[in-house]
Amino acid sequence: MSDLPDIDVAIDLGTTTVAVCWRWTSPEEMPRLLKFRSPGSLTAQKDSLELPATFARSQHQWHFGPDATVYSDTVTFSNVKMGISGRPPYREQLQETLRKADQEYGVKETPVTLLTSMFRYIQDSLKEQVLVEPNSKKFLMQREFENIAKRCWVTYPVKQNDSLRISLVEAALAAGFDEVHGISESLAAVHFAVLEKQVPLSTPSTVLLIDCGGGSSDAATVIVDEKRQIKLACVTDGLSVGGQTVNETARAWLSNNSQLTYIKDDLQWEMVSVIFDGCKMAFNGIDPVTLKLIPKFIKLEQNEMQSFYDPLISNVLDLFQTQYKHAEGNGCPPNHFILCGGPARNSWFFETIKNEICSRYPSMICERIFEVGAVAQGALLYAQNPLTEPHIARAAIGLEYLDDHHPSGRKIKSGKVQYGIGWVIEQGHASTEEVPCVEFLKTIYRQDKGPGSRYISTRVFATTERFDQTKIRPNNCIQWSCPITYPAEDVLPELEYLGKAVARIPHNKLFLKESDRVVEARFLCTIKPLGQLLELVFFLVLGSERLKLEKIFLPAANWINESELKWEQGGAIPDPLPHRQVQRSQKGRKRKRRQSIWDVPDEPEATSTEQALKPSNKSSSICSSSESQPFPQADTPALTSASHPQLATVDSGSSNHQNPNQGSFSIPLDVSRPEPDRLHLGDRFDTIASLPVPPVVLRRGGDQMSISSICERYDDDNNTRPERIFSLCHKGNTRILDIDETEKDNECAVVLGNRSGSIQDSPDFEFNLSEAAPVKRKPKCASCQELGHTFMHCPKSSD
Repeated sequence: MSDLPDIDVAIDLGTTTVAVCWRWTSPEEMPRLLKFRSPGSLTAQKDSLELPATFARSQHQWHFGPDATVYSDTVTFSNVKMGISGRPPYREQLQETLRKADQEYGVKETPVTLLTSMFRYIQDSLKEQVLVEPNSKKFLMQREFENIAKRCWVTYPVKQNDSLRISLVEAALAAGFDEVHGISESLAAVHFAVLEKQVPLSTPSTVLLIDCGGGSSDAATVIVDEKRQIKLACVTDGLSVGGQTVNETARAWLSNNSQLTYIKDDLQWEMVSVIFDGCKMAFNGIDPVTLKLIPKFIKLEQNEMQSFYDPLISNVLDLFQTQYKHAEGNGCPPNHFILCGGPARNSWFFETIKNEICSRYPSMICERIFEVGAVAQGALLYAQNPLTEPHIARAAIGLEYLDDHHPSGRKIKSGKVQYGIGWVIEQGHASTEEVPCVEFLKTIYRQDKGPGSRYISTRVFATTERFDQTKIRPNNCIQWSCPITYPAEDVLPELEYLGKAVARIPHNKLFLKESDRVVEARFLCTIKPLGQLLELVFFLVLGSERLKLEKIFLPAANWINESELKWEQGGAIPDPLPHRQVQRSQKGRKRKRRQSIWDVPDEPEATSTEQALKPSNKSSSICSSSESQPFPQADTPALTSASHPQLATVDSGSSNHQNPNQGSFSIPLDVSRPEPDRLHLGDRFDTIASLPVPPVVLRRGGDQMSISSICERYDDDNNTRPERIFSLCHKGNTRILDIDETEKDNECAVVLGNRSGSIQDSPDFEFNLSEAAPVKRKPKCASCQELGHTFMHCPKSSD
């Protein structure tokens, strides 16, 4: 980050409303809520501090809040947060909305493209407010708003699947935010209560807060010292029960005890539910309330309204008791309780919770807060006063490679290769620990215009709950300092596909002479965890120098607070909303039944490079929904300027783009990554969306590396495939040479995944095949037949 003032933005996507808080990164600047202008409003009096979570898709764009109800030719939807989280019936309603947008307007939308449009709408509203600020010139410093670095904090429920987390993060990146962080809603709310609201506390105190929202109730317990510094007292917890539970209970009662048949229709109930929200606010526990459904009025008695609240009250009290026991077990029983969220605005609901708690714990002090934007403001306060709790990996993350040997060290016959995965980040890995640098090798042909000689790439996977951890074994095969899974074809359905890292190969640095036709290039890839994202950087090794090629960001939904990981390992996570395309097997083999939408299709057991490069296996990456796509596609791009690359980090624990040519939105069983969304790239995006299987097979022989190149381009003289033998250069002391320091005549930075770069030219044709880069194998001893050392260094032979 530069020394110039930047902008911090916190976005709280609630069930019914969206609140945004922002501030300049200057010590004297205080957070303030973003104002959303109402339709037709020319003055600030009609502006709102909350944006209704109502979305509508017209032929040309998405509309949000009050704008969504103004246009008559739109497809409207609410409760997008619970829809993405997979909560019925909102999940089905979201699917139907996206399907209607496709049928009526011919636009292919996904939950992430919807959220991306919302974040861009927020940025536009922020720009309007920043430019009218009286001190804007002081912080802008003659900069355009688009050139100001903007960091974003997104909030999420504690008990939530990765789909919502990764969707929020990737959408924020695609919208142009330079950094994206994450924080749980309850932890943000407790920062607001302690630091901003200044709830009276007898320090030191242990504060237990429950944020009761529309779709979830989340709890966090913290210790507040004399300086009002906050520290987690125990593991956070949450329930998928919130204010909407009251509405759903009332709907069930109305369906059985009234003549309103249209209550059973989900779309009709949405309108009735809004009216019922007014009854919830008016209920005082004594007097009946009237549900005014003109021309029909329904009188709801006191006992009936209380019965609607009973499930929510019971769950909130259970959550309180669970959280209290956790904190008490850590030696810090809570002495202060705070109820936060929309339902807390009802005095009767708060007093009922308070009376139940005080009857069990008489010394407990109970408070409530229901200020607008409390969670969003708390997120920015957390950004200024972060917890020191370590962030660790909830799953192992690995890079894909190719090998032409069996695990025993024998050469695979018929020139075939198999996929392997090197687990560069292990489960439980702390974000501060060093991650190994891995090496790839690739044969490059000067006259080859295809992507095989133009790009280096690797796919990235993460383990899931269904993955058998025993399949990760110590590495004695390849020269990577990390455990591996090899072969990996059978475990791919059990893994989560995170995306592909791709870098352009600079031919002008490899072919220095006109007579050079084929070179064997050596590449390094560094992996750095950045919260919920991974930063991968490709380098080209040129003697003692390292030429930086590309920096790529991939969302991983992997780095969370240690306390959250402890809870997550003991809790059940609901299935997320499917958003990737179904892919069927090409070979007709019986597939393992998938339990998660994050799975990827099965791969062939051993892919022949000769077969992979046949013309019949090449296809355009832009294909219709009826065409088969056996391999995952690349991620949706997030464009940035080359001078201001995107950086994305998330402090605590989740991309969802659909192929623009695929069929209607449906629930998939087998899932693959879609190709990038090209709509907002215009003519700039002409490059490939997927790369071919690498045309090299590696084997270790003596003190040299032998590379048998199998490529689509034959030798012109005898029509045979060339085979090259060379010695690897010594690593020694290498100097990192950024590509900006070199000539840029043939520069073309691909925009695949979330990374920065410029595009000046593109390949003439495209492929739709997967790529993994090969790696060096460890030597095999001729005496003891063990891998990892040669005969000269064999301990048994020395004896």
